[in-house]
Amino acid sequence: MMDNSIEIPKDESRLPTPNEIIATLKNLDIVKFSHFQSGNCWQVPIDSNQESWENAWTLLRVNNFKSFDHPHEFHFEAGWPEMIILITFELSKTCGPFVLSTDEGRRMSLVSPEIEFGRALSWLMG
Repeated sequence: MMDNSIEIPKDESRLPTPNEIIATLKNLDIVKFSHFQSGNCWQVPIDSNQESWENAWTLLRVNNFKSFDHPHEFHFEAGWPEMIILITFELSKTCGPFVLSTDEGRRMSLVSPEIEFGRALSWLMG
């Protein structure tokens, strides 16, 4: 984090519950989504319903799913960085700051209500 000139936040954060993820997505007019469980994996395919974000999508995934009221680690299996940051930004309003990282871990972005969307995206995209 320090290599990217990202100040580490002092705010506490926590993992979201699936119910909080669903509520967050319902409040985003720009997305449409469904969710399903397969074994102990809970998945949420998310698509844009706006022309300006045509073809924007992501797949949010929770492994070791326990219940809709239990906090879980989550990750984005794939998708548009803009969509991923938007959803994480909205979740951070409830849960506190998050750190996003690319698969290989070479790029990171802090996402919180205090960070501008474009700044978070530029950290992640390099």
